[in-house]
Amino acid sequence: MHIESSVFNRLYRLDSHNNALTLYMFYYYHAHRQGTNSVYATSTFCKNGKGLGWSSKRFWDTKKVLIREGFITQKKIKDKKTKSPKQEYIVVNFFYDHNIECSHGETIHGETIHSDTTNALYKNIKNTNNKEEEKNMKEKEIQKEKEKNPEEIEGVFNLWNNSGIKGLTVHESIMSKVTSRNKKLQGMWFTPTIYNAIDYILSQFSYSQIIQSIKNYLEIFPSDQYWYTINFKTLPEFLLNNKGLRQFLPENNPHQKFIKNQYKPEDVIDALRKKFIPITTIYSPTELLSVSSNTYYGFKTEELNNAQYINGLIYDIKAAERGLSFSYFNFLEKAISSLLFRRKHIDITELLIELIAIWVMNKDKHEGDAKMWRDNQL
Repeated sequence: MHIESSVFNRLYRLDSHNNALTLYMFYYYHAHRQGTNSVYATSTFCKNGKGLGWSSKRFWDTKKVLIREGFITQKKIKDKKTKSPKQEYIVVNFFYDHNIECSHGETIHGETIHSDTTNALYKNIKNTNNKEEEKNMKEKEIQKEKEKNPEEIEGVFNLWNNSGIKGLTVHESIMSKVTSRNKKLQGMWFTPTIYNAIDYILSQFSYSQIIQSIKNYLEIFPSDQYWYTINFKTLPEFLLNNKGLRQFLPENNPHQKFIKNQYKPEDVIDALRKKFIPITTIYSPTELLSVSSNTYYGFKTEELNNAQYINGLIYDIKAAERGLSFSYFNFLEKAISSLLFRRKHIDITELLIELIAIWVMNKDKHEGDAKMWRDNQL
């Protein structure tokens, strides 16, 4: 299989690039197996255990992104008699395979393009390979590279490498390949390097935030004064794991949060509960649990008790993290409310700390929409 680097670059620039890359490669793989860019792959097959094993929401959201951005096209073949859809195919745009004969026998840049004349694939490929468009894309990529600050990437790398702390890996080169079970690293279409991991995290957080977070970790991890003992060993693991960099950001007060014997778990939970003031629901602060309406923080207790449903929300929330839409922010508040509601039956401390940190990061940008929503409900 061969995929143009420009296609990968476009996919990687998407906000949800991990999911988009995975689903596009899934379709691409089956296009290669079936010998056609018009893939027969039902939504049920893609979602279930034989396919990707994704939740329905994650699958449909990602599929919509690929369709909107032109990476795939949905093609339905109607029954001639009833005119209703008989079969549905996914047209994988930008599909290259020199081993597959092209229906119209043409080649572009030495690559045979397999294309169904009834779809827009050939036009898409032709447009993508247009010399003028290629030139513009290359210029944009060059400009994007120029905007990066190599000194910041090296600064992050050197701070970690020069820590001298036992147990942490001293990397030979910033271009060393990374092998990891981390989902963000697995989602990359290439074998990522330390450079790629740092470059990605710099697009999510400021340089000063990252530097201070690493410093906090290097102070807390080896110290006997703190209970935090997770050893990430490699820099990319620390940067991309939800229990790593994010937990040590200055705004999360890691020195106070991880100090030994300062708080019992129930004290930590109680402190976080007092900090948590939902803005996407209506409830009485003096009656968080309403027996008359069967709600807690304004959310139905039946939903809050549904562990499978809540776990699905948490999975999707973690994938989006800093870029939560208003709807997802509402889901986040529902998930936090669920943890607090069920706290007597499950250990929620670490997960609650993590979700409250995401809540704090997203709360300010949704204040306005939340106020409008509450006003409309009154």
